[in-house]
Amino acid sequence: MFAFEYSDTQLKEKIEDPEKHYPEDVRRELPHFLKALERDGEVSGADYFRGGINKISANTFYLHYVSDPQKRIVKLIDLKVRSAELLKRNFSITNEWDDSDVIEAIPQCDRPEKLIKALKLIASGVTSSYDLGYQLGHRGKKKEYISRHGQYTRQALDVLKLVESQPDGRKLVPVLTKRGKHIATSSDPQIQNKLLTVAMLNYRPIWKVINATTEGDDEFSQDIIKELVFPEELRGADTCSRRSQTIRTWIQWIASTSGIPIRLPGGYKQLNLFSTSMAR
Repeated sequence: MFAFEYSDTQLKEKIEDPEKHYPEDVRRELPHFLKALERDGEVSGADYFRGGINKISANTFYLHYVSDPQKRIVKLIDLKVRSAELLKRNFSITNEWDDSDVIEAIPQCDRPEKLIKALKLIASGVTSSYDLGYQLGHRGKKKEYISRHGQYTRQALDVLKLVESQPDGRKLVPVLTKRGKHIATSSDPQIQNKLLTVAMLNYRPIWKVINATTEGDDEFSQDIIKELVFPEELRGADTCSRRSQTIRTWIQWIASTSGIPIRLPGGYKQLNLFSTSMAR
């Protein structure tokens, strides 16, 4: 039998208490590899790197380790959750987009809870941008300031395909899509969160950032979001900062409600408000 050592105490704590730190899919798959390492000191098919580091590419995580057969010790270096893969397994992702259709339409409405409230308001008959902004709590010296916030919310719901704008005389009014109506009429917060998460994951800028910051080497930050989503000539604009904040807030919310971690500078963000099994 091989004994385990760890690269740091944080990794030791996570692997010894997976219920607290890893999504359900990882918890199901991880013991198989740990038992093989404990028994044999290695796993067949692992990739080998300089310095004796081995990499296990599982379905839901990557595990790096170094094995010392003489001392019969396996040192676990790092476990990285394959968050993008988990999201694809647990939610319906279209994976077909045209970047030119979405990059210029990134909204400036960043609170997911506000989007759910807005859908309920639209379902109750609130359709004008002013009324929507006012009912969502926005106030301003001029009517157009309140209308602007209502318009931001309508735009966010539109890009997420939760509403469609349809003509009503000389104006366009928001009409709930099937998914938008399901969110608006559901009394179950878990169902609302799941459906909103699916809508967000099927929005190209969100998925582009999640892929880069969970499967690649990029850390999740506002600067990285700007680099991934916006053309270079637009990155210095104030609207770019506000819109990249929308992307950042939405992805943090997805992580917190799905229990699937995203990588922030200095480590993972994982708030297990709902397990992945509850998000199915």
